[in-house]
Amino acid sequence: MRNLYYLFTAVIMCCLYACAKDNSAKTQQAMLIGKWTLQHENYQLTISGVQKIDTIITASANNYSSVQFNKAGTFAGASFALTGNTGSLSGGLQAQSDSLSGTYSFTGTLFNTSNTITGFIINTPVFFTSGGLNLALTNTQASQSVQINQLKTTALTLHTQITYKVIADTFKIDQYLYYTR
Repeated sequence: MRNLYYLFTAVIMCCLYACAKDNSAKTQQAMLIGKWTLQHENYQLTISGVQKIDTIITASANNYSSVQFNKAGTFAGASFALTGNTGSLSGGLQAQSDSLSGTYSFTGTLFNTSNTITGFIINTPVFFTSGGLNLALTNTQASQSVQINQLKTTALTLHTQITYKVIADTFKIDQYLYYTR
């Protein structure tokens, strides 16, 4: 009889747990709210299926990026980088900066954004050579996505992907962004 009591209690507990409301999207949104500072980024560029760039950039005095997620479902990000000035005869460092803002939401556990999130590498405008032509990839974006790979109270990992279609080439930029609070 005692074993039957334990079995009955276990079945009731399982039923109560199965009927509990799923608050995972609300929990994720609550954990996401606040300012996140980029620690390092893995940047990959693939052109028509051939990887051209795969590099890792870490935060330093010359590289800074952060993103702020607000309770109202909006976000704003800013990046600053000092890079070698390859386009000038005078040499030295060239400053680059970018800021992006938009809205975000959760559909279940699926993360949606109205805009991509910037990292150390500034994506717009992007210049490439295709078929002997120098092309700016502004206004040719075919798709963009942002995915949360990890979300903890002090760690956030995002995967952003932007795809451009230019002439016969497909340019795909993947950024793996590793943030902390």
